[in-house]
Amino acid sequence: MNSKTSVRLALAIGSGGAVLGLYGVFLVELISGGTFLPQTAFEYTILSFQLFKLAIIASIKRLREGSMAFLFDIFAVEMLVFPVLIVLALATGEGAYLGFAGSIFFVWPSAVLIVFPLISIYRFVRSVLRVGAPSGVLPTAISHFGLFAFVLGVVNSTSTSGGLAGLSKQLITALVSQASLPADVLSTETEATAALALYVSLILYATWWREKRLEPKRLIALVVPLGGTLAATGWTLLVDSLIHNALLIFGVPTVVTAVALWWLTRAS
Repeated sequence: MNSKTSVRLALAIGSGGAVLGLYGVFLVELISGGTFLPQTAFEYTILSFQLFKLAIIASIKRLREGSMAFLFDIFAVEMLVFPVLIVLALATGEGAYLGFAGSIFFVWPSAVLIVFPLISIYRFVRSVLRVGAPSGVLPTAISHFGLFAFVLGVVNSTSTSGGLAGLSKQLITALVSQASLPADVLSTETEATAALALYVSLILYATWWREKRLEPKRLIALVVPLGGTLAATGWTLLVDSLIHNALLIFGVPTVVTAVALWWLTRAS
């Protein structure tokens, strides 16, 4: 194994492991709490259907290597029934059609949330191994991490039993009402480690992708994001404890950033 392959593998393990770890924490919380596990035959059916589609995709290379939009369309096939049921309910006046449509609407998102990340995380890790452009890799990693962090906050903020439909309703409520989530979403050692691993891996990936090597002299590029992170953390702590002037809170970082950019990009 040459050095380039080793670097790609290390970055894939770091970033993919971080996202997969947080996804695993979500599943553990889901199972251990039992609050949002399937509770009806219909919920079990929808979840089993998603697992069946995942198995089909994983076993057929053409599907496995297809576009993410096409893969999501496969997982969203149940939603094609939704408008048909609405039309039938309006045409016949039968409320049963409307109730069935509502069941699909609330159960399907949670079932997909449980199953679809397995294929999306696989595709993300594959893009890292194949040295995809940071413009695609970084947003994908951050969106995965943000999604699981948000869902974990919702799962940990309620103890009301509701099955898969209940989870979807809680997520929708949190989005619509902008309800505050627990501040300690990433307080456990596993979650904090995942956040740190993803952060460092993405910075290294962006640097290595540009230079295609991680020689000591090339790693000077890491000083900017790492230094910026430390500065932002220190400034946040200072703001929380000492400063209450809005002009200083937003003005100082702006001036410092402008000066730093001028210094780093000025002509030799």
